Amino acid sequence: MTTLEISDLGVHLGEREVLRKLNLIVPSGSFAAILGPSGCGKTTLLRTIAGLVRPSSGAIRFGKQLVSVSSLVLPPHKRNIGYLPQEGGLFPHLTIAENVGFALSRDLKRSKRDSVISEMLDLVGLNGFGARKPHQLSGGQQTRVALARALAMKPSIVLLDETFSNLDEALRAEVSGEVVALLKRTKTTSLMVTHDREDALVSADLIALMRDCQVVQTGTPTEVY
Repeated sequence: MTTLEISDLGVHLGEREVLRKLNLIVPSGSFAAILGPSGCGKTTLLRTIAGLVRPSSGAIRFGKQLVSVSSLVLPPHKRNIGYLPQEGGLFPHLTIAENVGFALSRDLKRSKRDSVISEMLDLVGLNGFGARKPHQLSGGQQTRVALARALAMKPSIVLLDETFSNLDEALRAEVSGEVVALLKRTKTTSLMVTHDREDALVSADLIALMRDCQVVQTGTPTEVY
């Protein structure tokens, strides 16, 4: 389990300031939600944590490890992060098993790789689906495969970027509930970006409200409500 700590984070895209002196702490094993209007910097924050955007100031720590500061920015592949984008990001030409195994080290023995893949598919309730292709699965099942792939690498932190927004309302509630429950059960430190206030209030241990490039309030769902 890993605590996520962000201190005085600033990001500029060209001349535009996207994040300004942003501070946030997500305790180890917690599920946190970032809530705010479009354009306030939510996705940029997630991408900066993942190492996909270079900050102009501030620091990011995963536990005791400093992953981003002015003189040091670790690349994404060295941050041990699970990232779930809106579309799931599955490779259409690979089977479900191959998609899940994509995150695993190439040095892993075949038997160990197969064991991990089977374990992850079982964890998300898709045992027996390994030979199928992504187009043969429903949207909810594809989201669960993306989660299995993210968890296969034993990530320090999982980031969810509007992961459930493309599902219809009934399916969104079902799948998001399953995913959140699984992340909490595995005690994986997680941070979710969402526009859905109800989703955040129901599922999160911690809510961070963003406005005008900053986190303006953090607290439990009850406190924020």
